Amino acid sequence: MAAVSINVLPEHILLELFAHVPARQLLLHCRPVCSLWRDLIDLATLWKRKCLREGFVTEAWDQPVADWKIFYFLRSLHRNLLDNPCAEDGLRAWQIDSNGGDEWQVESCPGAHGTNFPDPSVKKYFVTSYSMCLKSQLVDLKAHGYWEELLDKVRPDIEVRDWFAARADSGCSYHLRVQLTSADYIVLASFEPPPVTIHQWNDAAWTEVRPRLLAAAHLPLPARNACCSWVRAPASRLSSGSQVTWPPPAHTQVSHTFSDYPPGVRHVFFQHGGKDTQFWAGWYGPRVTNSSVIVSCKTRNPVPSTAQPETLPTPGPDDCQCPSDSQRSPADRSSACGGQGQ
Repeated sequence: MAAVSINVLPEHILLELFAHVPARQLLLHCRPVCSLWRDLIDLATLWKRKCLREGFVTEAWDQPVADWKIFYFLRSLHRNLLDNPCAEDGLRAWQIDSNGGDEWQVESCPGAHGTNFPDPSVKKYFVTSYSMCLKSQLVDLKAHGYWEELLDKVRPDIEVRDWFAARADSGCSYHLRVQLTSADYIVLASFEPPPVTIHQWNDAAWTEVRPRLLAAAHLPLPARNACCSWVRAPASRLSSGSQVTWPPPAHTQVSHTFSDYPPGVRHVFFQHGGKDTQFWAGWYGPRVTNSSVIVSCKTRNPVPSTAQPETLPTPGPDDCQCPSDSQRSPADRSSACGGQGQ
């Protein structure tokens, strides 16, 4: 009996078969087979079906999607790109940029003069001392599966979040810096809000305070900082200068979204830390935990794209190191934020 080609099957049957094939195999091995397969694999219907199968959307989904193929890959890669964000493995994966006072320490929630984290699954936090403590991670986006055409043409949102808290009996200063850099570590976009100062002996209850930090990565630093809308103390309780004063000793979430950044982004440099304001021996500075860097679908003005991966590298651990050129390496430049000593 003569062999029968699979292409004689109705297109809806072929689409159902393709919906069960891993996306990497579809693009790298199935799509080049023939023009019929190429056209079917390029259909938005197929990628929407794959999104439904894998639970990325439901039948009730009513949000516009500019490109279902890109949407599928971004959802499949969606995860926190920071390693060890909640101190479960001590200081592993973090680069210690400044280790002042009694140095970085890991403690368990709630800690002295503290409360449990709002998410009960978060059990630990990092805590700073009486001189500047800063730590960082450099995320290699390509190593995590994000290919160049996706980053340069689609430019998905890059969402950064951090949580910090103060001890109720000690004031502290919290610092955050996030930079998007090129393959050779040139800074293409950055976000560095004013340091946040929390006063000692505050009687406010522990609550979640969420500042709304607008996506203004393209603006100069003064204008970008002016775009930060913080939920903060009444004006009569604010300190003078460029610092933002935040009275409640609560676990506070800071968030920022990079959107429509320049082409060429390959790394995300994330740095945070601070120190106490009493200059007490021990660990009385800001506590930080549950930090995250997540690449996600655009949430504003999505732009259709035909970008697709030429190769889909398997995500691996981020082992990239900054070069020694202090003019181009954000990790080296981090020392400008403060070193050991008061």
